[in-house]
Amino acid sequence: MSVVYSDLKVLEIVAGILSREWKAKDVMKHFLQQAKEVNNATNCVTEFLTEEALDAARDFDQRLSDGETYNEKDFPLLGLPISVKDIMLIKGHATVCGYKRNIGKKADEDSVCIRLLRECGAIPFCKTTVCQFRMTFESSNPITGTTKSPFNPLYSLGGSTSGEAPLIKLKGSVLGVGSDIGGSLCVPAHFCGICTLKPTSPRIPKLGQHRNN
Repeated sequence: MSVVYSDLKVLEIVAGILSREWKAKDVMKHFLQQAKEVNNATNCVTEFLTEEALDAARDFDQRLSDGETYNEKDFPLLGLPISVKDIMLIKGHATVCGYKRNIGKKADEDSVCIRLLRECGAIPFCKTTVCQFRMTFESSNPITGTTKSPFNPLYSLGGSTSGEAPLIKLKGSVLGVGSDIGGSLCVPAHFCGICTLKPTSPRIPKLGQHRNN
């Protein structure tokens, strides 16, 4: 049976994995391939975490096959591929954030936000582009270049959460995580015709996010 996972909602995908209707590995492979196609069109991804994402998905599949049980209350994102704005530290990967000096500086541990998402069962599979310094409404930095609008490649789509919006709009990800102080989520989402949630400041942990220093 062929399933277009990109047309499904978060809870439907998680329910399908929990019921073993679909394998988490196959869901992950779908979004990795879809995200690569979107990236080719819009330049929205800084790094794919391919092998570790597939390993994590296979691990969930094996545990479910072995009879391990998970409930949706404690694991609301079980096996779900998520994209992550390139300001949140992920262990073993550099958070470049548009700065040349950050290339190759791998994090020793996950940010608190990423750790909590993993505890809910989510699997980060790619990091997405930001504008330089995370402080402008432009979708560009000197490391990855300009992230393009999914509607017209001659236009950019604002920042600083530049890469998440086109990736989600074109179904390369079903759920993305970013940040917003003065429009960083709202502007790119608006320019791509999608919705975003800007929670009040204390609700999303900032420990482990990249700082401009």
